[in-house]
Amino acid sequence: MLAMKRFGLVVSQRSYATASTFRAADTIVKKTERGNPKPDPNKLVFGATYSDHMLTVKHTNKAGWEKPVIEPLTDLKIHPGAKVLHYATELFEGMKAYRGDDGKIRLFRPDLNMKRMLSTAERSVLPTFDGNELLECIKKLVQVDAEWVPRSKSSTLYIRPTLIGTEPTLGVAAPSESLLFVVTGPVGPYFPTGFKPVSLLADTFHCRAFPGGMGAFKAGSNYGPTIYVNKLAQEQGCQQVLWLYGEKRYITEVGTMNVFMCIKDKKGGVELVTPPLNGLILPGVTRQSIIDLGRTWRDFTVSERDITIDELLEAQQDNRLLEMFGAGTAAIVCPVERIVYEGKSYNLATMNKGAPITNRFHDEIVDIQFGRKPSKWTVDVALFYSLIFIPGSQSKRVGDEMYVSFDRARYCVRRLNATHEIGCQSTTRGNSGRMYMIENDEEFKSYLQDDKMINSITSFIIVMNVRLFDSSHVDQLMNHLQSKLNGLLLYLKSNSSRPEYFSSDDQCPNHRYSYYLNQTQIVNWNRKGTGLFFRSFPFPIMLIDEKDDYEQLVRFYRQFNSSHSSPACGLELKTFQNAAHTSKTCMRRNDITHSLIDLPEMFCDPIGGLNIYSKLPQMITSASQERQLKSVVLILAATDSFQMFTKMQGSTGGAQQPAVALISLLALAHLIGQVQDEVRKQNKEIVFLTIDGDTLDYSGSIKFIYDMNRGSFPMGNKNEQRIKPEHIHSIIELQALSMTDQLWLHSYPSSLVNQSFTNTLVSNQPMIKLISPDSPLPPASSQIFLRETSSSLFPAYILSSADATQLNNPYYHSLFDDPSTLSIDLAALEYNSTTKLSLWIKRVVEPLSQTLVESFVGTRVNVNIKQEIINNLVYCILKNINCPLIHNVSNQSVGNTFVPFNETPMPFTINSYPAAKTPTFPFIQHVLSYFLRDRSYDFLNFTRLSCKERASNDSFRSYRFVDGYLPSLSGNSSFPGYCVRSYLRSVQSMSPAFIIDGYDLSQTTYPAWTESRWTTTSLRLFIIPTGTHEVVTLIIGILLFSVSFFVLLALRHFTKLSLLQPSCS
Repeated sequence: MLAMKRFGLVVSQRSYATASTFRAADTIVKKTERGNPKPDPNKLVFGATYSDHMLTVKHTNKAGWEKPVIEPLTDLKIHPGAKVLHYATELFEGMKAYRGDDGKIRLFRPDLNMKRMLSTAERSVLPTFDGNELLECIKKLVQVDAEWVPRSKSSTLYIRPTLIGTEPTLGVAAPSESLLFVVTGPVGPYFPTGFKPVSLLADTFHCRAFPGGMGAFKAGSNYGPTIYVNKLAQEQGCQQVLWLYGEKRYITEVGTMNVFMCIKDKKGGVELVTPPLNGLILPGVTRQSIIDLGRTWRDFTVSERDITIDELLEAQQDNRLLEMFGAGTAAIVCPVERIVYEGKSYNLATMNKGAPITNRFHDEIVDIQFGRKPSKWTVDVALFYSLIFIPGSQSKRVGDEMYVSFDRARYCVRRLNATHEIGCQSTTRGNSGRMYMIENDEEFKSYLQDDKMINSITSFIIVMNVRLFDSSHVDQLMNHLQSKLNGLLLYLKSNSSRPEYFSSDDQCPNHRYSYYLNQTQIVNWNRKGTGLFFRSFPFPIMLIDEKDDYEQLVRFYRQFNSSHSSPACGLELKTFQNAAHTSKTCMRRNDITHSLIDLPEMFCDPIGGLNIYSKLPQMITSASQERQLKSVVLILAATDSFQMFTKMQGSTGGAQQPAVALISLLALAHLIGQVQDEVRKQNKEIVFLTIDGDTLDYSGSIKFIYDMNRGSFPMGNKNEQRIKPEHIHSIIELQALSMTDQLWLHSYPSSLVNQSFTNTLVSNQPMIKLISPDSPLPPASSQIFLRETSSSLFPAYILSSADATQLNNPYYHSLFDDPSTLSIDLAALEYNSTTKLSLWIKRVVEPLSQTLVESFVGTRVNVNIKQEIINNLVYCILKNINCPLIHNVSNQSVGNTFVPFNETPMPFTINSYPAAKTPTFPFIQHVLSYFLRDRSYDFLNFTRLSCKERASNDSFRSYRFVDGYLPSLSGNSSFPGYCVRSYLRSVQSMSPAFIIDGYDLSQTTYPAWTESRWTTTSLRLFIIPTGTHEVVTLIIGILLFSVSFFVLLALRHFTKLSLLQPSCS
């Protein structure tokens, strides 16, 4: 047996109360006026999102505990000398709130969390308190942020109580000042892979806990030191560490979880084993729940006993180890399928039969947590519902008089330019009105003809099928209802009911700054475009595209709008925008707040992200050298798109434009990168460029040309010679590509078009057809390059699915431009799935690269790309940007920044400065530079240190040490890591209007688009009572007030004790 002192929790004999404490009844609540948008509950990442409010309670040894305060979430203000920063005087807990199918919010066994927290506080010499009072405070906090508890079967609200020593005094001693705070946030599964087995590294050197130490307490000192060992485990292909102790190597815990092993003994009995609470083991809430459940089932023996790694592996070797799993609040249970121990890998039998015991514990606990199975282990959090029962009235309807929030709604925001504002706006408190639902044209006409009903109601929120959202229907509503129209809510019943055409862009996109600026409009490329995106609406417009949201909306509407006499449904749409009028006005307001306060309130941001470029060869043309004229080929694609309705998480559209073109450009970069030795022999350069900001008046391209004309391209080292327009040989642009049977090559001007190039391209890929030179160009960035150079220096070639008259995308710049339009089933799409799209892209990029090499490099070589590479790009960009590819081509610190975007496609939106929060740009930067890397380094065995040393001696190129992306590697080299040397530059793409000193933003020389900031958005449904009900409620209230008043008078008259008289004590 493990020889060490066994001890229970210090507070176990006195529940979890102390004499000195704060009181939940004294809690001060300060609600925020600027709540944050709620994320999609099905795409939450663990620990990355926080709710609107926090709980704080201060303590000093002199004054004791202060009153609890619930206030808007904010940063802590802490002195640099605070003891927590130097001596780790802190502790924390982990709890969850669950929203059940019945709508109730529950906590799971919070009494055990309170006991453990107080035990840790005593061990850490931090102030104790009454756990019941903290629990009541936490319930109040959850009540305030009730809408942050996800309506989901897989997501919950994580609760993190924390206690820290804040006394600003150096010296190892108990702090005399402390702070207790609680933050909450919606979370998805702890492991991004969900309920899938993990591998463990059984570490034989490092020690997590020791007798008399902190192993049994939930403090940072018990977790921080494990991070390094967990990193070692990950380097060996394991997700967690199996912690061992002592010479006999007793099993203690798994990572940050308790561990359970289901073993068949040599007599045939089954035993569920978990290490005992001996001072090394954290007394987990889930651990205790599994023990309690297992003992009630009586299907096996539950033992808390010591077990060594040798005993475990012996059982595994004898086929007696049935299952092994970890258990904790964050993950509930996590099956273990493999253990790496002393250099050997042992595959366990956990998943051989689907882990029935692990799954049974998981399902049982989840059913209790979500209220599907009644249990004394859960504590309900009462919500702020007002229930008034009136005899003879429909009391259940009064009970339903509450807000129902729709957290996944899309919303329209405000944008501005030099002369106008576009988009939508609500009042600061939101726009509300009676809900009226319109499904089709017949109902629309019937509604407009019902003048009696319209005149009897002061304001409407019209709920309308998205199929009816066009200029004609919107104008009719605005003209007929005028000020009574308080908002529009569009709905999509299902994906199969989407409209045949839907585009809020103009019929001639970007016509305000196109090449044909001073010419008569020739082609309406987007014939079905409504132009609604560029109109200004004085009311909010929102859209719901989730099926369950639509069904809930219809259910309420049918229940309460059955007649004019019954209670009716009302809606509140809140999308208040800070900016107004024009960009000049908004930016001036920004400057005013900058000059008045240290932390200014921003009203809007300039639109623009990053223009990114990389080139071959990587050789640098120094400033002293002369670059040959017409020696640079630009290959470009856009990275931004827009749709009228924004959503915090979820699809942003842009699958056809610009996603397909971007995937094709990256695949093309890989192909050209394979023949970089041939490119290096020629005196030419191939630059791959992605442009951001062109969806609004070609702002990104205008900025790129502006940089080039003033000698700032490439940006960076002053010793590198700049590229100017006269150095450009030609432009190849991939634009508006769809998975069509034919592609069209647009070229301009005819006098400069290289007929040999165009003919070779058509010969190499017959699906590409030529558009007559000098025909109008479709919307494309190349128009700006031609306009700014008067079409006299170089030709532009635009490869597009647009023919000579129209775009081939019925959902151009729309939320419906999603992967389904490319015959992709996202649910079934895997990392290496071969789709029709990936096959189509391969058919396009291989002959295009072959033609480029032949025509511009002057060499005929066979180039091909592995289908796997395109498959991976399609998956990463259209489904999950946090894919293995980005982790293979970037270092660990960069890869970690993609984890919060797990299962999220690349966002194709209008970006605004600063653009650091979007994963689009780092993904393009690392993938593009990797595909165009110096491939000679693939054969060199670098270490992380030697790669870093190369970087310190080269100011022109970038270096990074990565795991390596095997499908792209040259030869058969296999190293632990690879040093990537590449040429990469990126520059802000916002318009020159925001860069030029003294530029008048009311001028139209340059586009001056800005995007408004907003504080919160919400869509809420409520019940509007009838007039009779309101009168009855008022009368009942008056009666109750009168009765209570006379009762108080009677008590004062008959009570002899004067409240003003001092007490005997």
